[in-house]
Amino acid sequence: MPDGETFKFEDLDLTDVTPATCYVPNLPLVRAYVETLHHRASTIRHDGKLVAASYGEQPDGRLLPPIVGHFSVGAVDAMVEFIMDLSDEPHRNVYASLAVFRPDLPSGKKGGEADIVASLGLVADFDDLNAAGYRDRLPLNPDCVLETSAGRYQAVYWFGVPVMPDKAKALAVALKQRCGCDHGTADVSHVWRIPGTYNWPNRKKLNDGRPSLPQRVRWHEELDDHSTEPEDLKKALGFSDARNIANAMAPFMPDRLGMASLIDTQRDVPAIISQLPDWLIREITTGRTAKQERSGENDRSEAVHHVVAELRERGCPPSDIVAVIAAHPAGIGERFNGDMVRIVADVSRCFQKGEASAGSLKATVADWGASELGVPAISAATASTMIQAWPVEPFAPENLPPRCWVYGHFLSRGNASMLTADGGVGKSLKVLIMAVSIASGRDLLGVGVKEVGPVWLVSIEDDEDELRRRLAAVLNHYSMSWNDLNGNLHWTTFYNSRFLVAHRDRNGNITIVTPLVNDVIAEAQRIGAVAVIVDPLVETHAANENSNEEMAVVLSAYRHIARGANCAVCVVHHTSKANAGGTEGVNHMGRGAGSITASIRHQASLLPTDAETAKKYGLSDGERLRLVRLVEGKNNQALSGGVYWFRKVTIVLRNGDTVGVLEPFDITQLEHERRRERERAAEPEYRNIAEIIARAMIGSETRMGDMVGIVCDALGVKERTAGERITASIPLAPGVREVCIDGTNYRLWRRREGSHAKAPVTIVKVENP
Repeated sequence: MPDGETFKFEDLDLTDVTPATCYVPNLPLVRAYVETLHHRASTIRHDGKLVAASYGEQPDGRLLPPIVGHFSVGAVDAMVEFIMDLSDEPHRNVYASLAVFRPDLPSGKKGGEADIVASLGLVADFDDLNAAGYRDRLPLNPDCVLETSAGRYQAVYWFGVPVMPDKAKALAVALKQRCGCDHGTADVSHVWRIPGTYNWPNRKKLNDGRPSLPQRVRWHEELDDHSTEPEDLKKALGFSDARNIANAMAPFMPDRLGMASLIDTQRDVPAIISQLPDWLIREITTGRTAKQERSGENDRSEAVHHVVAELRERGCPPSDIVAVIAAHPAGIGERFNGDMVRIVADVSRCFQKGEASAGSLKATVADWGASELGVPAISAATASTMIQAWPVEPFAPENLPPRCWVYGHFLSRGNASMLTADGGVGKSLKVLIMAVSIASGRDLLGVGVKEVGPVWLVSIEDDEDELRRRLAAVLNHYSMSWNDLNGNLHWTTFYNSRFLVAHRDRNGNITIVTPLVNDVIAEAQRIGAVAVIVDPLVETHAANENSNEEMAVVLSAYRHIARGANCAVCVVHHTSKANAGGTEGVNHMGRGAGSITASIRHQASLLPTDAETAKKYGLSDGERLRLVRLVEGKNNQALSGGVYWFRKVTIVLRNGDTVGVLEPFDITQLEHERRRERERAAEPEYRNIAEIIARAMIGSETRMGDMVGIVCDALGVKERTAGERITASIPLAPGVREVCIDGTNYRLWRRREGSHAKAPVTIVKVENP
């Protein structure tokens, strides 16, 4: 690089970089396939949406960020545009599922088998050395076949009409076993290659000898209107009765022998029901959860999964759960139409997705399996004390249940989070706006609402009138009505009473107040809360805040609430005096013992604007006081370090009170304004330098290095500074700088003589006619 020249991104040598436009997907093939998906999905009787997903890996093993798109049935153009746009990026593969997913599938989620409304077909994935013989391995002739790369095939069976996911699952499992296919064949939520797109190899495939260049996904056997009846496929796979289907699905269930035997299990259902609480009995008999009854929803799949989870938590073995569902065909068993195979499959899937450990599940299965099949039972004492190491079996990462985020990467179901802030910064206002955002689904602060639902705010410092003032101000500022809250916002104030989750017993030890904690869990379950917010932490316990042992007990109470109610819990905490207003050590800004932060999953701090930032942006004292920022500190489930800026604004209520409200603020606006101010201030100098160079040039071209000395003498600066000033004053082509010399207008620009970073630079001067 010549003296005085500064490095620019555009100076990089990109000659060896493969341009994205070298591999353009085939639009007609992509559109035809997408139209087929939407046409086949249009016959379902339920609302739902189709999913396209994109993943990729750089040759060095770095993963591209996954991108998932959801499309309502009929939105062909939008789905085609999504696929085509993503396919332009090198090393990015785009896929689509042959399933229709529930309409409320969270944005950005691919969805799993539990999220499927209907299945449009199955795919047999042949990705092994014997893939070329796929026809000899299939039970029936496929409806079409894709060649995904040289010698690798995906055979598609389109169903004549979409089928329920449980029936599709049974067929998919058997198809995989029959054909010896790749694991994705048994997963009815899997995403598959799209004809016309490109198959970019990952590092593993490159190491296995695959060509480095991408290969277009092609039709090996053309797409047509053929379809396969599920009954025909069922017979071809050897399903003569329900027992065979159960045996085929057994390897994918928690207990292979026991689950298959459920087909013939008979249980004393009245005795089981008599041990259950009234609210759970109602859910079983009506087939709807309490939340669904309040909202008018009728998602049978969600109700089944909720009932199975509740029965499992109460120690019911799988056989009892299957019997209860089968005994209520007009209630919780309505969606199965008496099909025991589907009931077994659903219970199995619920156990696989549940939180129970593999050990406890196997112990439960062993208990009832012994009574049914004569297998020696494990004693209760042995089961409770035995520790076993279970081998890790292969799994598909895309089938893992996604984390249940509620609000940004700060609140998630089943976990406790903490917001810390100085007094007066606005932490109580922040959590109220957060609660309104979750209740309404409107992302008021730009942090990201991931799940909409009931929120319960427990306030100890403020009375209900103060909460109403703040809520009125928030609704006013964001032009919201009461209807926007959807009846989801709840609060309880303990302004004149106590709310203690942990107290000192008669021996002076800190213990959890179990009755209160259980009441909180029950109430959160009753309203179906997705989040419970407690403000502030210090008012909810009698512990010494500087004691690690005692505060660990306090925070365990909140973890228990989060897990017991399956909701997110947020506690509001004050910063220490040493850290007040600071930015260092955000994880440790909370007042008291280190176990406070160590005991929660997610932590963020609401901070005032520090002096350095105020100086950087030229903020006045008034502007500085109005700006605050949310800084993500500890996060065990996502990357930490996100920063969100807010501005305090004042709202005048109808009663004359003034109340503060936070609104999102783009701090980069200030940065852009300051940069523009600097550029405007430097413009006369830039023009002067351009005129100096234009006057000194003999002819239309000169090397930039020859002009450095002239600028040094004219400005009285060092060579390095002169080079930087020339670079700032005269842009690289196609940019130009116009100057006027003795009444004649000229255009000046820089031209690099070569593609490498150290290539010489020429300054060009052309008269502007």
